Amino acid sequence: MAESQPGCHVDFAERWDKQYPTPSKSWINHWNRIISFFAFPSDIRKAIYTTNAIESMNMTLRKVLRNHRSFPTDELAMKVIYLAIVFLRSPTVPISNSN
Repeated sequence: MAESQPGCHVDFAERWDKQYPTPSKSWINHWNRIISFFAFPSDIRKAIYTTNAIESMNMTLRKVLRNHRSFPTDELAMKVIYLAIVFLRSPTVPISNSN
């Protein structure tokens, strides 16, 4: 699919490089890996997006909890976890077809 349109990253670069130069450089440097990702069926790609989002959330929660050696109460632990999740949800890009 992506191999049939070799100029798609060039189109992206022409439109967005001035404002966001890093993504197109990354695409060019990792083009073979990007093409292989799009070789997966749509349902598999959606599962990968979801898995990455879950892994990111788990990593953030582990990081927040690691910074606190212990919690005096269960309520305080729940508040810290809640605030970490609220922080995670605010600046994110939505995953397609998820609720």
